[in-house]
Amino acid sequence: MLKAIIVSLVAGAAYMIGQLFISKHQVEVGKVITQIEGSIQQTLGDAPVPSLPVDNSKPINFPHYKECHYFFLSKACKVGLWGLNENTCVELPNYSGEGLIADGQQCYIGQFNAGKFHGKGLVYYAHGGKYEGLFFEGKKVETVTAIPPKVEPEIPKPPASFANYEACHQFFTQRSCQTSMLWNVSKNQCSVRNNYNGEAIFSLNQQCYFGAFSGGKYQGKGTLYYVGGEKYEGSFQSGKKHGQGTLITRESQLAGQWQDDKWLSAPR
Repeated sequence: MLKAIIVSLVAGAAYMIGQLFISKHQVEVGKVITQIEGSIQQTLGDAPVPSLPVDNSKPINFPHYKECHYFFLSKACKVGLWGLNENTCVELPNYSGEGLIADGQQCYIGQFNAGKFHGKGLVYYAHGGKYEGLFFEGKKVETVTAIPPKVEPEIPKPPASFANYEACHQFFTQRSCQTSMLWNVSKNQCSVRNNYNGEAIFSLNQQCYFGAFSGGKYQGKGTLYYVGGEKYEGSFQSGKKHGQGTLITRESQLAGQWQDDKWLSAPR
């Protein structure tokens, strides 16, 4: 009986001593946890302590630089980076794959090639900004909006003939050729009149000419429109009506042989 009492007393004393030891140990552990939380809060500032992925998951995105940086620090990679495919610390030189690395200025998560940012990636900056896009040999590839080539409106070609002076003159003035230039029909553009050879349109002094030129003058077949409504269709030489042609007025037609702008005779 006495022996049982002694055993009971010893067991109770041992329990009390154990409780005191555990209580003291819990206080010490609590102090350590408080210190760790304080260190994390100091590192993150006002940002909340991030909810980190488990070790076997790959971090895809972070709200800010601090969370990305903290994740990297939590991996305790003394050298190199955190390999996302390897799920462990890997050496940086010549590394190719997907990884995460951070320093005091930025935190990068994305593709690497030969130890450099290369491919798709996301970099967080300590100042608060971030860049998401392509990298080439460690440098950002800034996106540039493609500017389509300027397409000039198609310039209409002249008709086979004009109804009157107004139509011919309007077509010519809309081309905005200078006074010393005419409208080159074959190239569909303004050309210098001096010594011009070929088909062209030219309007001056209430007359509009559509026809052949030689040496910058009316030469060959052409039509000369007058502001009063008349028109001459026929041959020209050295800028004058010459050869076979017809002058059409409101009242009549004067057809036949012409020379130096003068009608000689009607056709036989």
